Amino acid sequence: MDQHDRPIFIFTHGRSGSTWLQKVLCLHPNIVIWGEHHGFLGPIANAWQRFAREEARMGLVEAGVSDAPQMVAPLADLKLKTAWVCPFANKDVEAGLRTFILSMFTAGVPSSVRWGFKEIRYGSRNMADMLVAMFPGSRFLFLTRDLDECVRSMVLSWVQDGWRTRPRAEVASYIDERLLSISKQRSAFEPFVADEPDRCKLLRYEDLIDDFDNVIRSVFAFLEEDLSVVDAERLASAQETKTWPTAEDPELVALVRERREALDGTC
Repeated sequence: MDQHDRPIFIFTHGRSGSTWLQKVLCLHPNIVIWGEHHGFLGPIANAWQRFAREEARMGLVEAGVSDAPQMVAPLADLKLKTAWVCPFANKDVEAGLRTFILSMFTAGVPSSVRWGFKEIRYGSRNMADMLVAMFPGSRFLFLTRDLDECVRSMVLSWVQDGWRTRPRAEVASYIDERLLSISKQRSAFEPFVADEPDRCKLLRYEDLIDDFDNVIRSVFAFLEEDLSVVDAERLASAQETKTWPTAEDPELVALVRERREALDGTC
């Protein structure tokens, strides 16, 4: 099988340890996991989903591009509604988008090597559904981290001169946005995980920290890849480069907890 048909996608949120996981997976000689790409596939996935939903009413001409005269003729019929007539069906859209995605992410990657990417900006089910439609052999890793600790880490990395230099209302607003964004992202993918249990694996950052060897072994088993081909010394070195737990800041701990309570169970 062409390994380009078996991509690996890491969906997560910021400050979750995804770069660390990406590096660990890339230690395998037959895996290439690219970094983030500003989520540029998001609007494409949304358009794909709308097209798939609306296809039945669009009056598509199925003749195909090779039959251009037959295809174009209805457009000149003044009695027909042609506003949504177009020369391609959903299957053509999927084929074209698949070719585009492969051209972007597999350039220079041998067909014997699996590819993939990690991204923190995909917070809708549409993206996962589109990737499954185009790559039925794909696998998904969903990485999460303790919500409060994750948001505290975001706050601490937000401004170089310290979060206390910003107005408290501004900090509270920033925290609210991050709490809601992460919670929305997690909620969006829960149904997908439930629907695709053989295609998805949930990972917790805390488990990677506490039980690295067993968790990584389970990840490679899920991906059906041989962990023994990974250099043991490099894997041990990767374990030492893990992201450490966020430094305790009692005032920030209290503020994040306060904001989460203020959102009244939304998070």
